[in-house]
Amino acid sequence: MKKLQIRRANTGGISVSEKSDEFLKQFTDIPKVQDVNLKRIKPNTEQPRKDLVKNIDKLKESIDSEGLLQPIILAKDKTDTDKYIIIAGHRRFTAHQQLKRATIQAIIHNNTYTDDELSEKALLENLQREDLNVYEKAITLHRLSQQEPRITKLEKITGYHRRTIGRYRDAYQDILDKKITKEDLLIHGIKKYDMCTVHVSEKDTDSKLKQEKE
Repeated sequence: MKKLQIRRANTGGISVSEKSDEFLKQFTDIPKVQDVNLKRIKPNTEQPRKDLVKNIDKLKESIDSEGLLQPIILAKDKTDTDKYIIIAGHRRFTAHQQLKRATIQAIIHNNTYTDDELSEKALLENLQREDLNVYEKAITLHRLSQQEPRITKLEKITGYHRRTIGRYRDAYQDILDKKITKEDLLIHGIKKYDMCTVHVSEKDTDSKLKQEKE
């Protein structure tokens, strides 16, 4: 009986089997959802949202009846290999704690991030939330601008125009300088921040960029 022989065809110097392995690898590399014990999870101290329990009863009811619809995102804790830091999902984590759950569904990033990288990821994740108020946006963009002074890079990673970034940043700086209060910003928003202040900020940033290139 003649044995069936399987030939490995080559295309462009890469065998079909190698191409198949490469195709399958993209799926095996996708982070998997897994149950993680709550005791192994630590909140990110750079999380700008401080009022994590606001309207949390509705979230708890949803989790209790429908389950967790979106897993939280974790990163390895560089100081304790048995622990994880929350990148996204602080309120979902808090709700699970209040519901006395032992575990929570999570996606774990295998990378170990620096404090600045963890902070940036948490801040960027925060900006994507639709329920973020003007104060939370201001503090988030102010912190991001401290970590990344290049306005062109900030525009790219946040999706905000430099004028908008400047307005929010200046508004939060006024709170730090006690020129306005948090309540003032929540009531009046950022409309009062005219282009003059923003232009100065952009000019300073462009000057920094020029110095970096030189």
